[in-house]
Amino acid sequence: MKLIPVDVIPRAPKKKLQKFIDDFVKSEVPRVEIIYAPGEYQNGQSCYSSFYNAAKRSGYRIRVTSVGNRTFMENLALCHEK
Repeated sequence: MKLIPVDVIPRAPKKKLQKFIDDFVKSEVPRVEIIYAPGEYQNGQSCYSSFYNAAKRSGYRIRVTSVGNRTFMENLALCHEK
């Protein structure tokens, strides 16, 4: 084994959900419902969990909400609810 000095640690490429969240934030739409195709997620809770974790990692001010089997995203920077 040997150690090799590097100037910068490379970052992993963005995953599919991160790109999806980037596109959502750039679209400047305040709220969306996430509609997934059969086979993409096991159920609504699985979809919610995946998007919740991806939104948390993204660094954007995004709220992911689940109502029954439906999943929604809100861009908190655009929503001025009190």
